[in-house]
Parts: sequence; C-alpha cells; structure tokens
Amino acid sequence: KKEDPLGSHVGALTFKRLVSLCAGKTVAARRLLEEFLVARDRVNLPAQPIPSQSSTPQWPLCQPESVGMDRAPFERLSKYFEWRTRMRHFAGISCGVVRNGMLVYYTDAGFANVEAKTKMSGDTLVRLFSMTKCLVAAAFMTYLEDPTQGIDLDDPVAKYIPAFAQSSMSVLPKRGQKENQPLERPITLRQLLTHTSGIGYGATLGDPWPPAKGSYYKIYEDLCEKTKDGALQSLEAWCNFLAKV
Repeated sequence: KKEDPLGSHVGALTFKRLVSLCAGKTVAARRLLEEFLVARDRVNLPAQPIPSQSSTPQWPLCQPESVGMDRAPFERLSKYFEWRTRMRHFAGISCGVVRNGMLVYYTDAGFANVEAKTKMSGDTLVRLFSMTKCLVAAAFMTYLEDPTQGIDLDDPVAKYIPAFAQSSMSVLPKRGQKENQPLERPITLRQLLTHTSGIGYGATLGDPWPPAKGSYYKIYEDLCEKTKDGALQSLEAWCNFLAKV
C-alpha cells in the first residue's frame, strides 16, 4: 500500500491552499502542491477532529487571543445562549468555533430532550436546516472587512441589484388575496444576512405543490416554475425575477 504523502496532519494555512488547488488545477497550483510534498516544516494540526467519547469534539484547544480573536464576544455569546434556552426560544443549543485548526470556543445550553431533561451536548444529533446561509453570510463578511470594497451593511440591496429598487410589499387583506404596496424603506444587506428582509420561502418539506389558493408561498409559484423549467438561465435573471415578486 502506497503511503499517503500528505500524512495524517496538515497545517491550517496549507489546508486552505490545498483546497484552492482542487479548484484551480493550474501550472502554479501543481507547483504549489509539489512544494508542499517536499516541505518539512508542516504544522502538526489534525486534519480532522480527534475521535473521542466525550461530548465535545476534540479539536486541539487554544485561547482566542492566540489566533487573533477577542474573548469578550464569546463570553457574551454564552450568556445569550443561556438566555434563549431559559426563555424557551430554543430547546437546546450547542456552538463551537474552530479557527486555524484549533478549537477556540465551545458551549452548550438547554436540553436535547426537554421532557427527559437530557442536556444538550456536542454529540447531540440534530436535524440540519439552512446551513448554506451561515456559510454565505460568513463569506460575505470577509468582503465587509475589506475597506477597499466600500460595503456598508445598511446599503440598499438595489445598490448592487438594481431590480430591487422597484420591489413592492405583498399585503394579504383577505385570505387568498394579495395586494402589492410600495416598500416603506428599501431592503438592506443587513436584512438579507439576518433574515429580516421580508423575502420568504417557497414550498418547504411536506408542502403540497402546486400551492393551494391562499397558501403563504403561492406568491413564489411563478418563480419556482420558471426555475424548474429552465426559463431563468442565470443567477442575475433569477434575482431580477425575485425582486418583482
């Protein structure tokens, strides 16, 4: 069996560069890979969490300051999670932050099973929803941190997607009816990232299709059908159509 040249450990920065390699496959990418294979100064951080029987994934622990992060927001976050579960907004929450291959922060609050009083933990199995939103928001914030981009969270979406300048607000005066009214204020980037823009979902798991008259997602029927039929050939066309809903 041929030995894996990458070994069982890679440095966090090297890992990020290798991910880029997979997407690039250019001459420069191949050269970078060759340099890595002969390098002897790899940082011995686990490429994956170390198997453990405990409730918390065993990434190597570190202090936030050692990876350029501030401790105070994490302390506030723990208190916030405790408050949300105490107020029964959520049954249970677990949260961890890994940076550069190191576990910077972990906490859990509330219950995995409220009736049985089973505490929430790092190995509690939960159903995942909407995880791409977290990744997109985190990626977007990297642009916000770059002052050369000139991005403000309170910028109107129409600054970047002009079609949203004509967006309207759907009002349902009676069941099954819809009236479009002008927006009281423009939709902002901040609202998109925090799910407070007023843009809703189409059909979700278990919802009948086509939507029944009066269903909350019927206003997205045309958009969904055009997406399904391939009438919208680009992301730009899709966004422009959404702006008219």
